[in-house]
Amino acid sequence: MLYILTALGCEAGPLQGIKGEPVITGAGRRASASLEKLALKPEDSVLNIGICGARSNVGSIYLASSVSMENNRTLYPDIIAGTGLPAMPLSTVSQVKTDMEDDMLYDMEGYLIASRALKTISPSHLALVKVVSDNGEHFPSKEEITELISSHRAKIKNIAELMSAVSVKEPEDILTGLSDKIYLTEYMKGELSDLAHYAAISGKEQIVREVIARKTPALTKKEGRELIDEIRMRLR
Repeated sequence: MLYILTALGCEAGPLQGIKGEPVITGAGRRASASLEKLALKPEDSVLNIGICGARSNVGSIYLASSVSMENNRTLYPDIIAGTGLPAMPLSTVSQVKTDMEDDMLYDMEGYLIASRALKTISPSHLALVKVVSDNGEHFPSKEEITELISSHRAKIKNIAELMSAVSVKEPEDILTGLSDKIYLTEYMKGELSDLAHYAAISGKEQIVREVIARKTPALTKKEGRELIDEIRMRLR
């Protein structure tokens, strides 16, 4: 089952007739509670469609290449081939953001949806698609939101069809044999595993291999953190 999640009813309206089960989650933290009620299965897929803020390019549509939230681990949905959409990092915030960074999207539920969904489904079965609605100075009306989503309906329909046919993609294990070469806490192991998965499915394994070859052995927590941070920076 493909679930198509939107925070608002005005985002969901233009998506009627697209293959998938529509779910209006509510904004912010209500989104995570809505996912709890879905009782996801490992074979299910989740497509989150919604508006976002960005410093520029109002009206443009993006795939989230990663999603983060303050003081939480960065998550990496797979980059779906064949969408033709540009990818950009997504940051989930708890209130409207006005001091936006370049090359960053901002929403209020993406991380909450991703973190809950990835407890059950593979990153291959998750996509977050965001349409830039504002730069933090003018929040759009419901009618403007509906118009923005409607303008990209064909692209969203294509993504839904691609996800309906998706199969779990197992990345090459590029971390085998590193347990004695890198000091990692359990949290850091999860971070590095997510980065390796993203690198594998996006064809960037060589970046990870190069950083590991250059920065190992990394036998202290500080060195392990530096290795992870460099991989993340180079994969952005």
